[in-house]
Amino acid sequence: MDNLKKLQDEAAALANRIDAVRAIEAEDTTARDVELIDLNKRAEELTAKIDFEKKVVESAKNLRSVVDRCTPAPEVRAEEKAVRVEAVPFSGRLRAFEKAEDAYKVGMWFKAKGGDAEAKRWCQDHGVEARAMGSTSANSGSVTVPDVLSSTVIRLVDQYSAFAQNATSVTMPSDVLQFPRRTGGTTAYWIDENTAITASDPTMNQVSLTAKKVTGAVVVASELLQDSIVSIADFIATELGLSLANAVEAAAWSGNPASAPGVAGLVTSHTGGLLASSGATYAASLVTAAGDTPDEVTKANLLAMMAAVPQHSRQGAKWFCSPFFFATCMQALDLNQGGSVGLSQGLGLTFLGSPVVLTDRLPSGSDSTGVVMALYGNMANSSYYGVRRSIEIASSDQVNFLSDQTVIRAVARVAIAHPNLGSSTVAGPMIGLVGA
Repeated sequence: MDNLKKLQDEAAALANRIDAVRAIEAEDTTARDVELIDLNKRAEELTAKIDFEKKVVESAKNLRSVVDRCTPAPEVRAEEKAVRVEAVPFSGRLRAFEKAEDAYKVGMWFKAKGGDAEAKRWCQDHGVEARAMGSTSANSGSVTVPDVLSSTVIRLVDQYSAFAQNATSVTMPSDVLQFPRRTGGTTAYWIDENTAITASDPTMNQVSLTAKKVTGAVVVASELLQDSIVSIADFIATELGLSLANAVEAAAWSGNPASAPGVAGLVTSHTGGLLASSGATYAASLVTAAGDTPDEVTKANLLAMMAAVPQHSRQGAKWFCSPFFFATCMQALDLNQGGSVGLSQGLGLTFLGSPVVLTDRLPSGSDSTGVVMALYGNMANSSYYGVRRSIEIASSDQVNFLSDQTVIRAVARVAIAHPNLGSSTVAGPMIGLVGA
């Protein structure tokens, strides 16, 4: 064990003992005072030792810092000019990180997790925790992940998932979160003077979010961790972000298969959702198209969807469809009327004045009989995306030891729910277009 850490642990134990002795209540405090004098003396000695060890550590760090900044200058000959040695900056394109410095920091952390002593030393000097190689315990594994890595993966999940971007985000303090939902309001009445007021109460029920575990893992050859720090760190963060985003996106729109933790999908699901096959349940939230393929959908069909959205959800309403539907239906209708091909400056893709959100989880084929082809509405009012905890990342070089590979794993616990989808008589915030 590091001597400084050992002294700090001893100091913590001594401080606890001093507090315990001070709390002793007795008529004769002689024994108590004698022990406190001894404890105080030991505290002064420990303080001096800790200060000395800190100075030693700081001196070593300063010396290494000088070594990191400097390289031996080449010998200058009479006929040659002195050569200035500089680090070569990273010139590639980063997909995950915003700065190469952040990717380098994470790359050094991965390298240290693989057992590289120099990388461990670098992480220690630059405030990047690099202990617990291959550990998954709560106090020595995932919590030591550099903040920039965890925040980058979280940002990528939000960036790549249309559902995570548009649903109402909820932070969950426990595995199950319940909060009240208004189902009906107070009624106002017209009355004559000197007439008693009729009271009416709003109605409420409960919305329940249950966190489910979703994981992703990347297997990386140890040689890559040694040879390409910035690029491989960017690759790992991107892959973890994509894998988690794809899992969230698939569950949010289509639900999980029966063998997985039950999550209801917005379009199709084994446990519920906005189902064309259960049209009677959500009849007021469904519009039937003129045909069973996107090219047969008429502008009147799409206008009917817009008209069906309740007033409380019109502000912030968006189109949700696949790239195939957007190109085959929306862009075709737009071009036929001399439109701008669905592009508005500063707004990205738009159609009929509303933003268009593309997702591969909605139908991308021609035959869509009885299938929800596209949706229009305010997803923030219909759906919830609960996050139980931030994404935790840990690595191990023991799992694939014989292959000399390192496994990097990401774990998140999230909840997906669509509690506000309307009924057979009242349209919900999201309106679905069903193929005829």
